[in-house]
Amino acid sequence: MRRHIQADVRCALGTDVGGGTGFGLLKEGLQAYMMQRLAPGGFPIGPAHLLYLATAAGAEALGLERHDR
Repeated sequence: MRRHIQADVRCALGTDVGGGTGFGLLKEGLQAYMMQRLAPGGFPIGPAHLLYLATAAGAEALGLERHDR
């Protein structure tokens, strides 16, 4: 994740039963948190960043963010 962020690649959190084990973003967020903690050179993800990755980041990655706020 660190290399992606440093290269300005958009990162978001999503689920897909075909590529994962469930539909729950909270569970997938926990998995992302744990993997980044265990990975050599992992990117530290805090609660606010996890919430962003599970919500607004996905909308931004798909071009669905709102600009009229």
